[in-house]
Amino acid sequence: MPPKATPTAATANVAKKKAATAAKTSAAGSTTKSAVPSASKPAAPDASKTSTPGGKVSLDELKRRQVEAQRNKEALNRKAEEDRVARETEMLRLAAETAKAEKEKQDAEEAERQLEAEIAAATAAAEAEAEAEAEAEAAAAEGDDEDLPKLPPSKAKRGGASKRKGKGKPG
Repeated sequence: MPPKATPTAATANVAKKKAATAAKTSAAGSTTKSAVPSASKPAAPDASKTSTPGGKVSLDELKRRQVEAQRNKEALNRKAEEDRVARETEMLRLAAETAKAEKEKQDAEEAERQLEAEIAAATAAAEAEAEAEAEAEAAAAEGDDEDLPKLPPSKAKRGGASKRKGKGKPG
C-alpha cells in the first residue's frame, strides 16, 4: 500500500518535480528565459569575431566597447545640456513675457486712473460753471441791483421831480 499523502510529502514531491525539470533544462542548454532574442534588445555581437578561441573577449574589442560607451555617454551629456539650456531659455522667455504683460497692465490701469481724474475734474468744472450761471440768472431775475453798474447822479435824476421848488417865478 502506498504511503498516504501528507502536506509535507506533497511539498517534497513538488520540489522533486521542479528539480527534475531544472536538471532537464540545464542539460539541454537553455535558460529559463526565452531562447528567441527580444526585438527591443540589440543582437549580441558574433562571438567568433569578438572573442578569442578560449572564449575570452579580445583587448581590441574591450577598447572598442569602451570608446563606444564613452561616445554614448558624451552624447547623452550633450543632449542633457541642450535640454537644460532649452528649458532655461524657455523659462527666461516666459518670465520676460510675463513681466511685459504685467507692465502693460499697470500702464493701462494708470491711464484709466488718469482718464477718470480728468473726467472728474471736467465734471466738477462744468458743475461749478453751471452753478455760477444759475446764480447769475437768479440774481438777475430778482432784480438785484448790486451787480449792475451805478449810474452817475446827474443821469439818475432825469425825469424825476425838480428840487428847485420855490426858486423860480411865483406862481
